[in-house]
Amino acid sequence: MKAISSMATRLLLADLMAAADDAGLGHVEIESVGGVDAADRVAAGEEFDLVFLADGALAKLAAGGHVVAASVAPLVLSQVAVGAPSGTDAPATAVSDPAFPDAAAVREAIREARKIGYSTGPSGTALVSMIEDWGLSA
Repeated sequence: MKAISSMATRLLLADLMAAADDAGLGHVEIESVGGVDAADRVAAGEEFDLVFLADGALAKLAAGGHVVAASVAPLVLSQVAVGAPSGTDAPATAVSDPAFPDAAAVREAIREARKIGYSTGPSGTALVSMIEDWGLSA
């Protein structure tokens, strides 16, 4: 079998596919790339037996007839992480001492940032939505 996934799930899927192979359940060759690139390849007709992407991307692929809508099922909950460049006065980022203990702290950090970068995947979509809700969009 041949599968494609976004980078967000690459480590989890690699472990799961290796365990399935070790258990004699069959080998799945999985390729992990950026989610936008993966969706574009599926939409262009590249054949895969399994497609692991964000629900929004899978919904678009299903609407276009590129994946079977009835086969789409949620499997993984992806968390969002925040980081700051080294050499800055950013707060600690250890889980035991989070950099941003609440949404207000994230909002303030974004407000003070000269620029931000974010994923094109679900975490980036969620962040853009939060920024818009806060009235901080450009």
